[in-house]
Amino acid sequence: MKKLLLGALLLLNSMLLGCATGQSIVPTATLVSPTDQPLTYDALRKILHGGDEAARLGAIAQLQQDASPDAVTVLGEFFMDANVTGRLEAARALLAINTPQAQNYIRSAMSDKQLTARRQAAMQALEASGEQAYPLLRKFLRDENETVRLNTVQVIQFIGTAQARALLQIAVNDSSPAVRQAAIEETRCEKRERRCEKRETRCEKRETRCEKRETRCEKRETRNEMRYAIGDGRNAD
Repeated sequence: MKKLLLGALLLLNSMLLGCATGQSIVPTATLVSPTDQPLTYDALRKILHGGDEAARLGAIAQLQQDASPDAVTVLGEFFMDANVTGRLEAARALLAINTPQAQNYIRSAMSDKQLTARRQAAMQALEASGEQAYPLLRKFLRDENETVRLNTVQVIQFIGTAQARALLQIAVNDSSPAVRQAAIEETRCEKRERRCEKRETRCEKRETRCEKRETRCEKRETRNEMRYAIGDGRNAD
């Protein structure tokens, strides 16, 4: 039991370091049973649904490192469960594995019309993945499911980078009016933001010019004060 807890703590430390640096979760140790044998998928499934958070995060990390179809199935089923804790970490692990099987679980969550917990976790994981998620976002924008495409546009809005927004050109020509409208509105928002940035830049330049003028005026006033002071001194003599 002590070995199991030690392995879980090592895995948790690795995962926290990965989250802090934006890296994918890669464990530095493997959870083992009291007999020093790697835990079975059934055992890992029980840990995922258990109440020990450190062990659960360790199990997610181990399944990510495994990345086999069986491991992805355990992770995916856990991610799709309606009543679990750790869904976001599972979504990030599935994105890191990035096989068609793993992607399909994310896609299934993105097909939810309501903002379910799993859809929210999928969108947050995609947003946090940054550039690594662009190929999958591009794929989702061409998905046959309208809801998947519409929710993908929302993720791109949340990411907000120029590279991500470039993907919206796919959605602007979408067959769905709802998807087209969402993409067009985001494009308009981007143009407004650019105009606002240009205005702010012009205002900053004006302020800079005003500050320079004020500085020149202050220097003139200082020179005039010095002249008057010298003149007063001469008159005194």
